[in-house]
Amino acid sequence: MPNDDPSYDAAGAADVLSRALALAGGPELVVGSLGTLPGAVRTAERRGMFRSNPEQVLVGQWRYEATRDGRLAAAHVVGGIVLAELTLPAGEAPFHVAASLGAHVADHGARIVPAVRSMLEGLAVAAGP
Repeated sequence: MPNDDPSYDAAGAADVLSRALALAGGPELVVGSLGTLPGAVRTAERRGMFRSNPEQVLVGQWRYEATRDGRLAAAHVVGGIVLAELTLPAGEAPFHVAASLGAHVADHGARIVPAVRSMLEGLAVAAGP
């Protein structure tokens, strides 16, 4: 997922995401924040008598959701078909999301960079110094 846009800093984004994911409820916070981006597709949480689905957010070709055990799960979705599903290890999750954000910026152009920066600033404030 390359990104040649100099206005998006993938390493800085991964640092912020790492701190946010380390919080209690961090995966839910990150998924909720991703849902605010232009072009992201958010599916609200659904609860029923026998089945429930967590909130999901599709950013580019990756759909993210928080698992019940507090980790981040990702699914590679192309044309509405899930090609792969995985639960991201804690050390890899921030880099995966940062790369996905970079691809999202590359797909939608520099016009969404302010929204991405705003989302990352919000997560940085939530994660603290």
